[in-house]
Amino acid sequence: MQDQLQNGAIFQRQPRNGAEIVRDQDARLGNEQYERRRYRPRVVIHDQFPGDGAEKTRNRPGGKLICLPESLQELMEIAEAKFGKAVRRVLTVDGAEVDDIAVLRDGDHLVLCW
Repeated sequence: MQDQLQNGAIFQRQPRNGAEIVRDQDARLGNEQYERRRYRPRVVIHDQFPGDGAEKTRNRPGGKLICLPESLQELMEIAEAKFGKAVRRVLTVDGAEVDDIAVLRDGDHLVLCW
């Protein structure tokens, strides 16, 4: 039992969607390896500008939470699959146009233009 605890066998879990497993050395265990997960940022996509928070009371969804893909083209393809419309542009809720996926952060809200 003690060997399993030291090797981390009991605590290993399968990665969730959007997780990437990175192998590294654990300084406490010398040459033993452990799994460290690095999660991709998540963003909320909207098919129209969000209002004052009353979307739920008007039977309209507030948006869809997705993992941020590797490129803007992939983001547009995911949005098209979710909403069923071809996306022409991606904007922030402040109205700024997104030209590069690298400028987006975890928790950003994006508005899709059809």
